[in-house]
Amino acid sequence: MAFTLALQASGTEGEGAPPQRGKALGAALVGAVAQQLDSAIEQIERTAAPNSSDKEAAVAVHEARKALKRTRATLRLLRRSLGQPAWKSESQRAAAVGRLLSETREAQVMDQVLRDLARLCRVETPDPSGDKKEAADGASAPTQAPDPTPPWPPELRAGYADAVAMAQKVRKERPKVATRPSPELRAQVLDELTTARGRLDHFRLRGKAKRSLRDGLRRAVRQAQSAWAYAYAYAAGIPSEQSAERFHELRKRVKDLYYMACLLTPAQPALLEPLAAKLDELADLLGDDHDLAVLLEQAHTRPEQFGGTAAVPSLVGLAAAQQQLLQQKALPLAASLNELRPRAFARAIVRGLLPRRT
Repeated sequence: MAFTLALQASGTEGEGAPPQRGKALGAALVGAVAQQLDSAIEQIERTAAPNSSDKEAAVAVHEARKALKRTRATLRLLRRSLGQPAWKSESQRAAAVGRLLSETREAQVMDQVLRDLARLCRVETPDPSGDKKEAADGASAPTQAPDPTPPWPPELRAGYADAVAMAQKVRKERPKVATRPSPELRAQVLDELTTARGRLDHFRLRGKAKRSLRDGLRRAVRQAQSAWAYAYAYAAGIPSEQSAERFHELRKRVKDLYYMACLLTPAQPALLEPLAAKLDELADLLGDDHDLAVLLEQAHTRPEQFGGTAAVPSLVGLAAAQQQLLQQKALPLAASLNELRPRAFARAIVRGLLPRRT
């Protein structure tokens, strides 16, 4: 189901009555929260299906966590209408449920990061005959374009490849980590989500929803811009742990703005569709950067899980070098956040949702 705002008139005072547009907007935003909580519940229930594979369960957990992030982004738009205490409580509860699900995904992410690093270290050997491989039916087999060659000399790349292979070997020999929540965890998560869904019926929105929406959008843009300045201005001169935290904060603020742009695209599609595409690309780069930061942290604190002293130094060097490349690639996208003018941006979105009556 598409994550877009379903704005409907709420006028009920008789046929032809003007719609109560502010109430309709508030109800639509609360409805978006409800939709995402329902989606998270559905995904978690799927992990209990006896005929679902581990891969399908892992995808369901991932989709549930995304639904919770959309929930929190939408709640940010309701912050003024809900009031600070209620908004903070609901947002923190949603974040806590997301953290409950994070452990089942962490191991899968680490394995995927190692596969990506192995692919970066792979040296493509061209076919000397120059002929395409033929499929069994005689048609040309599709070939996947190789990844761009990273700027590392072959001898360094070979050392990196050995380190990644060692880390993968050690992790394969370790006990398999569960890819789906345990029955106890699943019951706890479903209870939290169902209770949160029930609390929506008791939401009491204060003031005009359009003011809350405007405030939420302005704040989201400013926070993304501040996070960008904070991450990139100090990245070169601070400890790696602090740098990782700042880039992770930037990613979270970019994701918030991305989900808001998706939700509100019907208001200003010409503005929000390209913005959402740009934010999505930026969030992916920052997500890959964060995954590498987690790998670096785990390799430092639990080196035995990544091949020990024989592999970790080269693995850390490779991950840090790839992080630098990703951050450089993300820089122009992140810098483009400054093109947004928070007040004008927010006003344009609200005008698109609630055009003035003539």
